Amino acid sequence: MNRRKIIMVSMTIGLIILILASIGIYTKQEQKAAAVQTEQSETEDNNVVTYNGKKYKYNTDIKALLFLGIDRSEKVEVNSQPGEGGQADTILLLVLDRSEKTLKVIEVSRDTMIDISVYDASGSFLAKSKAQIALQYAYGNSTRKSSQLMKNTVSDLFYGIPVNGVITLDIEGLSKIVDAVGGVRIVVPDDYSVIDPAFTTGTEVVMDGSQAEKYIRYRDTAVTGSNDDRMRRQNQFLMAMIQQLKGMDGSTLYDVVMRGADEYIYTDVKAEELKCLSNYGYEEEMNTIPGKMQAGPDHDEFYPDESKLYEIVLKLFYKSIDK
Repeated sequence: MNRRKIIMVSMTIGLIILILASIGIYTKQEQKAAAVQTEQSETEDNNVVTYNGKKYKYNTDIKALLFLGIDRSEKVEVNSQPGEGGQADTILLLVLDRSEKTLKVIEVSRDTMIDISVYDASGSFLAKSKAQIALQYAYGNSTRKSSQLMKNTVSDLFYGIPVNGVITLDIEGLSKIVDAVGGVRIVVPDDYSVIDPAFTTGTEVVMDGSQAEKYIRYRDTAVTGSNDDRMRRQNQFLMAMIQQLKGMDGSTLYDVVMRGADEYIYTDVKAEELKCLSNYGYEEEMNTIPGKMQAGPDHDEFYPDESKLYEIVLKLFYKSIDK
């Protein structure tokens, strides 16, 4: 069995989350810590931090994998420098507890403002610039480089926690997957007829690939915070797909996904590391980062609540060592 097949067959839980959620460098540790400096002390060693007078040790049983849904249709430009790689429209951080065999998902808004690294087309570094985190992907000169840049930037966002691997899916592959499984059934929660005339409140729709792509992709950029509504639709779509596919065996799932998305998938994670995901339980509710969305001069800008984000990091990636 080749590496790609092992990946697709084995990710009974992880695959569904990663593939079907595709429905969006550098910030110094001391800069991020400044927002909570009254409560957080310096790291005492490589794995121990103190916060609000309590000590926490990094949980080495935790592994973080990054999933990216890539949209290559829109042009990117930061500081007059174009980026050609596309945008990470969906950003999910999968938190795997290898001891408890649990999987939690943190959804990162594509509009999150952070320092990204800007490169030219030849791969030469130009500058760091504050921009939406989704744009970091655009400045790699290959899928591999773009993915690595996103790993670095997401790590910075989460106060330097290691991001151990990445899986990407180009948005173009989504409609092919949906068509391959015969469509996805959902009940439309609000009036989204602006997206498709069939999407009226309370209507049950079996979405084909084209409809699914529109449903998870659309947002009104003239409305501040429209990405939040899109993320809710993405989460609804994900849950519907999980319900539909959770009864499929590995071989069938592999055949379906490979027919639809083989050429659209990239990963740097070893197959044997992904195999274990079939044994993990997962929380259906995605975790989100608290913060403030505001209208910027050119686009929406999301600013995380640094204290609350740090508390999320402590909760998911550390253990209290105080008695």
